[in-house]
Amino acid sequence: MEKEHITKQKMTEINKIIQGDCRTEMKKLSGDSVDICICSPPYLAGTDISTGKKSKYEGYDDSGSVEDYYKLIKESLTEAIRVTKYYVFWNFQILSKTKKVWQRILWEFRDNIKEYFIWAKSHSQPAICEGVVSSGFEFIICFTKPEYATKRRFERYFFSNRTKGAPVVSNTIIAPPNFNTNAQHLAQFPAWLPRYFIKNFSKEGDIILDCFAGLSTTLKVAKQMGRNYLGFELIEKYVEMGNKGLEQEGLGKWV
Repeated sequence: MEKEHITKQKMTEINKIIQGDCRTEMKKLSGDSVDICICSPPYLAGTDISTGKKSKYEGYDDSGSVEDYYKLIKESLTEAIRVTKYYVFWNFQILSKTKKVWQRILWEFRDNIKEYFIWAKSHSQPAICEGVVSSGFEFIICFTKPEYATKRRFERYFFSNRTKGAPVVSNTIIAPPNFNTNAQHLAQFPAWLPRYFIKNFSKEGDIILDCFAGLSTTLKVAKQMGRNYLGFELIEKYVEMGNKGLEQEGLGKWV
């Protein structure tokens, strides 16, 4: 029998986005409070070359120090693993500036890695300058508790790769890059990404967490698929936009 969800947050704070630093907010949750977490942390990309904007996020400076970025990733990932009962799906792209950060993170969390998923982009976006290869993939690492990470087989899943004619659930996902046209958030990931993991690793009624909620793509997909959800987001404008959108009936465009 599955363990009951017990949180320090009031249940009225489930199915909404809460404003605040996720590292602080997740400390208010008991361990194993949510079923799965799907998120994408900031890039530390600094100025967006295509637009000249100083950040991909409106209202957030994405050009801090490498050491501060490392602390953000380590502290938020530590809390995400603690509060998540099953799996944390952590989407990121390695940039020149963050290469050593992610190498360090993957080594330090090596006992929590269950699976490496690769988003292989069906066509690459143009390189930022001559002499640079186009980036054609992103990582989605599945982290979990150490006792679950030792075996490749998932303890909890809702797919079959042994049934003739059934869709194959692979750790390599071929999909187009997300040409984001939302000027308010240039790093929004596509809806298929959370849908893939929600469908295959959760069931109706589960609680889905996104600790970097952004424009609430994960949470909208979770609601549309009959899951409960919880999001944390630092930028007030995104919180207001997300909660307003989630209150609306019919999320047809997220199908």
